[in-house]
Amino acid sequence: GGLVSLFATRRSLKPLGEIVDYAQAVAAGRLNAILPADAPTNEVRELQTSIGAMVDELHEAASTKARSESEMRDFLADVAHELRTPLTTVRAYAEVLASHQPIDTEMRQRAHDRIAHESKRMSQLIEDLLLLARLSSHPASTSEHVDISSVVSSHFADLKVLDPERSVAIETVPCSLEADPALIDRLFANLASNIHRHTPATAAVAVRCEVSGNIFTCTIDDGGPGIDDGQLKQLALGIERFSALRSGDQHGPGLGLHLVASIARSQRGSVTFERGPLGGLRVVVSLPTTDDHHSVKDA
Repeated sequence: GGLVSLFATRRSLKPLGEIVDYAQAVAAGRLNAILPADAPTNEVRELQTSIGAMVDELHEAASTKARSESEMRDFLADVAHELRTPLTTVRAYAEVLASHQPIDTEMRQRAHDRIAHESKRMSQLIEDLLLLARLSSHPASTSEHVDISSVVSSHFADLKVLDPERSVAIETVPCSLEADPALIDRLFANLASNIHRHTPATAAVAVRCEVSGNIFTCTIDDGGPGIDDGQLKQLALGIERFSALRSGDQHGPGLGLHLVASIARSQRGSVTFERGPLGGLRVVVSLPTTDDHHSVKDA
């Protein structure tokens, strides 16, 4: 009887020993260790399952943290790269102006122009980074009545003026939002500027706005080169490394798409990026509405 009791006790305690071994493995950093859930009693099986689920969550949290830290390092590297280029230019021309060598009038004027241009570029980059930081830490912002259709029409009508050879079709839907007017204006200004700077001056653009229920949707298609599948996947996952997304442009730092997504989220909306029917990028902006509407088309 004693031997039978000893055997039964050891058999019943074996799953607890496996739990102890598993806990020691996890404590040693082996989060991929496997805990079987085959105990002979329901209570111990539930304990095994609960501990396994808890460690899986810890593993996922550790992976998310590592991924976030990696993305932050990449982001900071991109910022450093974007700042280094104008800083190098400013320093080079400043050294030319500070030198005791004779400088002709043309070179002096070029030095002044380049220093002013690169200084403005750095200021814009810093302002964009400060806006991103503010949106991340304080998503709530001033809320006012905004005529969203007028904002969209205004910025894309400006695109017609900037690029006279470009075909720009605008279909607006009169609609109002309760939102931060400065941020809404910045959102569509960035989208129009992104097309102006990164697509050929003859690439067609189609803007269509509509309202379904209480959601305002603005779909913007361009006939530019677009972005590749890998970058679209990054955008879908929310990984917006601006150096990889239409920002290798010598005329600007290229935080546009990142800011667009962050602004939309701060206004309780969303933005998606995909391939468009014109061959370039399609951007779909969705925002909550506040009033009724009817359709109007612009030339």
